[in-house]
Amino acid sequence: MLMPDLQLTNWLNAAKGELETDADYRRALSTLRSAGEDKVASLIQKALKSYAQGNNNQFPTDLSQLQPYFDPPVDGAVLQRWQIAPKEIVSSLGLGGDTIITQKAPVDDVFDMRIGIGPNGMGSTDFLSREVADTMNPVWDAFKAANNGQYPDDVSQLMPYAKTPEQLAREEQCKDLQLSRIRIVNDLAAATHPNHRKSLEAALAHLDKKIADLS
Repeated sequence: MLMPDLQLTNWLNAAKGELETDADYRRALSTLRSAGEDKVASLIQKALKSYAQGNNNQFPTDLSQLQPYFDPPVDGAVLQRWQIAPKEIVSSLGLGGDTIITQKAPVDDVFDMRIGIGPNGMGSTDFLSREVADTMNPVWDAFKAANNGQYPDDVSQLMPYAKTPEQLAREEQCKDLQLSRIRIVNDLAAATHPNHRKSLEAALAHLDKKIADLS
């Protein structure tokens, strides 16, 4: 079943370039989701501004309170993917206030972007790096403490230092990122079509940023 956000999006925009690898399809679907979510976020931001003007600059406590302020109207099903959450989820965006509006969860935490909407504006960041970093920082610290402050050459070297179920799960996600990177590098070496190469280069840059954020 399609997410309601996709009702707002042109399918053709997601298929720019060739679709050959798993990364190609994941990137294309994430692009499609992002286009829909960006449009929804813009509507939420406008409704939030109107709500604040009519309610002494207060922030809503439930998204249903924004319904009278949407122009054009937004289906309640679309808002089911969004939540009011503490600002700490995306504190780096500096959106103001104590709470923000953001998506509840990613569909693909490697390629999808988290959008934050607050009293001072709107911004985006990735889903994975903060959640993984919060769990994995103790694992990195334990490895460095046991190896004269050195970083591992490969994330698989962290496995003996991952103790909790959450850390073990995040370690697997880190390994998945590196495996995805290897596949994309190999695909890029073999790619000849300019659009396909451009798509792979964008996916590689995205993965490199996430891997750097976790290091």
